[in-house]
Amino acid sequence: MAAAGGYAQWPSQPGAGSFLSSVQPGSAPGAPYGAWRMPEPQPYAPPAAPKPLRAPYPPSYYPAPAAPVAAPAPAADAPADPKPDEPAPPFLDLAVGTLVPLTIGGLAGLELPGRLLIQAEVGWMPPAYGAAVGGLVQRFAPAGVDVATLMQSAIERAMVVRISGGWRPFASAGFEILGGYTYLSVSGTLSPAYVAGLVGVPVPADAWGELLQEDIALGTQLHNFHVAVGWRWVAWNHRIVRANIGYTQTIRSSTTIEIPSHPEIAALAGPTIDQTLDGIYTQYVKLPVLGLSAGYRF
Repeated sequence: MAAAGGYAQWPSQPGAGSFLSSVQPGSAPGAPYGAWRMPEPQPYAPPAAPKPLRAPYPPSYYPAPAAPVAAPAPAADAPADPKPDEPAPPFLDLAVGTLVPLTIGGLAGLELPGRLLIQAEVGWMPPAYGAAVGGLVQRFAPAGVDVATLMQSAIERAMVVRISGGWRPFASAGFEILGGYTYLSVSGTLSPAYVAGLVGVPVPADAWGELLQEDIALGTQLHNFHVAVGWRWVAWNHRIVRANIGYTQTIRSSTTIEIPSHPEIAALAGPTIDQTLDGIYTQYVKLPVLGLSAGYRF
């Protein structure tokens, strides 16, 4: 740089050792300002792989990885029968109850695996039930046939036995279906005039007056079928209550008569009375029945 008139001047041509040439990489000495030469491309060199880390302790120092633990199997669903709050069958039930209008008595029942039911009932028929049977039977009789008087007089005493089988179809409910056999053994008395008028039995003239003073004793066995549906409740695993509604119908009967003073008349009139009463019983004895019992389950 030369001084002229006290001022500094930059050289017009940068030469060797000038500032511009020193900041221009690749410029030849004495080349014009601004000349640029692209540096030669260099081949790509991938970075060196990192050195593996060295464990501070030998591998035997570290614990072996734990074996995989299998997930626990899902718990099986609880069986639907019996219910969790009820022990497994078989069960024995003992109860007292009533079948209106047939009997008041006792009941014994078994509930077996598969919810199969077996029941037996034994009881007696109160007089009020006998009157109710007469009224119900009269509803099935045609007008002019007095069946109610016959039933109320013939059923003064009665024993009832019922054998039933059934099924409780739903494990979670107390609904029951039953069917079976009902046996009635009844006894009573009828006046000779009523029996003679009912069946037209011929009576010898010399014995008629005496027979009118003596009632005829009847003994009848009624064979019936029955069906019923109902519900049973079990409380605290042992207290049991049953309610049901059903139907009973006579399918056969057998009647015998007794006249102690004249057995020959009884032998003569017996078959006719048996046949006549069998027709009445099988045609008109069709009873709706309501049952209720309470007892203990073992």
